[in-house]
Amino acid sequence: MPLYHLPNELILMIAENLKSNGDLNSLIQTNTHLFKLLDPLLYLRDAASYGPLAVLRAAKNGNENTARKSLQAGLELDCCVYWGKTLLCLAAENGNDGVLKLFLASDESVDLDEENSEEETPLVCAAKWGYEVVVKQLLSTGRVDVNFVCLGLIPLCYTV
Repeated sequence: MPLYHLPNELILMIAENLKSNGDLNSLIQTNTHLFKLLDPLLYLRDAASYGPLAVLRAAKNGNENTARKSLQAGLELDCCVYWGKTLLCLAAENGNDGVLKLFLASDESVDLDEENSEEETPLVCAAKWGYEVVVKQLLSTGRVDVNFVCLGLIPLCYTV
């Protein structure tokens, strides 16, 4: 009998005992039924891990669907840092306004002036790389410090 003919409860028990998210992801990709059943489990496990790869990649590469699934799985925005960069800084410095919009909508208490390891805020990151849409998006929240000094310059100096 094929695995996907087993009751969903048994499939979930098997999946929960897989040690790595990579193994779970491989199982998910075998057919549509397993994808629909186990994809939420994959995002729950990823969100609960120390370095949630799914949302880090989403912030860096602009995958809104992945970011949305991670947030729905209970990911906390202030939980992870990638090479000294917060999720907000990763999204801002890569111009991923759709992902940033999801992040901003998901948690209104998130600190938009939190600095990364290079002492840059998301506004500085977006301005430095010339992402006007992201700069406007951050400014429209009214929750960013436009006078924040980074390396002797305020964020808007980077836009000139």
